[in-house]
Amino acid sequence: MLHGTIGFRTGTPKVVWPKGVKDETAAELLKNILSCAYLRIKPEADKELILAAFACGDELADVKTMKAAGISVRQDERFYIQVKEEEVS
Repeated sequence: MLHGTIGFRTGTPKVVWPKGVKDETAAELLKNILSCAYLRIKPEADKELILAAFACGDELADVKTMKAAGISVRQDERFYIQVKEEEVS
C-alpha cells in the first residue's frame, strides 16, 4: 500500500492443554496414557517433542492418544499494520 504494509504474522506453535490442566497435571496425564518419551526428567512435559510429533502428522498413534486426551497444538496469527515513515524536508 502507499502508506504502509498490512498483513498477518504467524506465531510459533505451542502445546495447549485442556482447560484447567496445569503443566504438572499434564505431565501426570502423559505419564499415565503414554510412554515416558514425552516427559522430561523433572518431570515436565517435553513440549518440543510433542510439537515434533504433531508436525509428523495425525497418523501417529501417540498423536491420536494425545488428541483424545484434549492436548492440541495451536499457532496464533496476529494482524499488523506497518506504517511507512518518510522524512519531510
